[in-house]
Amino acid sequence: MKLESIGKLLSAGFGDRVAVGVFMGFLQGVTPGRACEYIRDDIELGYWLSEESWQKYGRLAKSAKIQNVTTEDIIVELRKRRPDLLGVILNDLKGRPWLDNQIANMKRKLGLE
Repeated sequence: MKLESIGKLLSAGFGDRVAVGVFMGFLQGVTPGRACEYIRDDIELGYWLSEESWQKYGRLAKSAKIQNVTTEDIIVELRKRRPDLLGVILNDLKGRPWLDNQIANMKRKLGLE
């Protein structure tokens, strides 16, 4: 999705939905096996994004309610769209803390915490 499109959605008041969508986008190509590795090795989603990219998205996120996105919001979306990954996350003792940390990292990288 283009940065301009994301900006329009954020300014229209859909920040929380965009944040959930961005997070789900990070998980799009993640297989259950890879999710196990990410949890085991505590790998951050979005690690491939440059600081400059995070700053651009952060500027757009300032006026949105992205900071209101919770782990429960992501779990609801995972239950609908990626039950395979949700099972991996919830069945691993480190899974839920890893997910909590990923959401906190996303907010921090966007400058919202």
